[in-house]
Amino acid sequence: MKNKPSKIYMLGRKQGIIPFSYPNGRLENSRLDEVAGFKQSANTKRIHFSSASDIIFVRNKPESTNDACYQRINRKLQKIRDNKIIINDINAFYNYDSKDRSFSIWEKNGVKSPAYIVLQKDKQSGNYNKSIEQLLKFKEKYKTILLRTNNETGSRGMVILNENTEVSEILKIIDNLDQRVQKRIKRRNDTKIIAVQFIDTKSDDGFYTIYRAHVLNDEVLSYYGLPSKKLSFHARDLKIEGMEKFISTNQELGKIMDERKLDKLLFKAMNSLGCNLGAIEFFLVNGSPIFLEINPMWGGKHVFGNQEFNNYLLKNKKTLQKEIPMIYKWLSSKEYYQYFYETMANIKAR
Repeated sequence: MKNKPSKIYMLGRKQGIIPFSYPNGRLENSRLDEVAGFKQSANTKRIHFSSASDIIFVRNKPESTNDACYQRINRKLQKIRDNKIIINDINAFYNYDSKDRSFSIWEKNGVKSPAYIVLQKDKQSGNYNKSIEQLLKFKEKYKTILLRTNNETGSRGMVILNENTEVSEILKIIDNLDQRVQKRIKRRNDTKIIAVQFIDTKSDDGFYTIYRAHVLNDEVLSYYGLPSKKLSFHARDLKIEGMEKFISTNQELGKIMDERKLDKLLFKAMNSLGCNLGAIEFFLVNGSPIFLEINPMWGGKHVFGNQEFNNYLLKNKKTLQKEIPMIYKWLSSKEYYQYFYETMANIKAR
């Protein structure tokens, strides 16, 4: 006897809030082949009435979610939260969106993350003078640090300070960041400036490596490592000359993940923030993860590197798939989202 399909209701900043905002089967923040993968999944059914759903999937894009969006989604969920499975509950939004909150919660729960401080304006003078003294001590301790806004993504609002950065330059950077804060704080009240310890992962061959795992509930859906000789980079920045390092990095990561050495730590990092869905980024230092951030609505282009880099992976799939299978799982976007939704459908209410 076939199991009844799980009925899934989609809720976003507009979807499920504004009637008919995403008609004809479209999804807010849809990733490559996500709709096709959903349709291909055997045990899911999309419905348009939250009251009749088994699962509510909250799809708000973090960088576009302001306080008003949070309140609208939360009001919608308050009426139905107690008797539904909620994927990516908006309740956890500020815990993962504000990096200082993430680091604070992780620290309290024994989850490794970078050291950080929050820069605060003096209420009377309206300047950062007291925080600047604290910042200079922080920089003296860690030598290289990141000065950034606490809730922007993609390296926006982030500057690297090192031992050679003069105080006069730091003051200019703080002034520029404060201008960003003042613009953003009107719509995102938790915006502030933070300083974060720079974690040096540079290997002997000159590569910096960041890792990402995609987690749904207590299931690791996929993972990969991204090595680059640039300090700040994205998956799309990988070039063919780094292919050998990319392959070896993901072979080693595959061995670690096959032994399930990181699973409990990944789940602890997620659960402590109240998240049950997310792309979680981390470094590996002496085999131990140092967690950086979680994004529940990860980007969905499903490519690695520039065209030459990606073409090499596709052309050599027959040989490389045995060595780095998770890379090809990510590249097979339709099958990936079929698996994603079938995994979601099997989540049971706790």
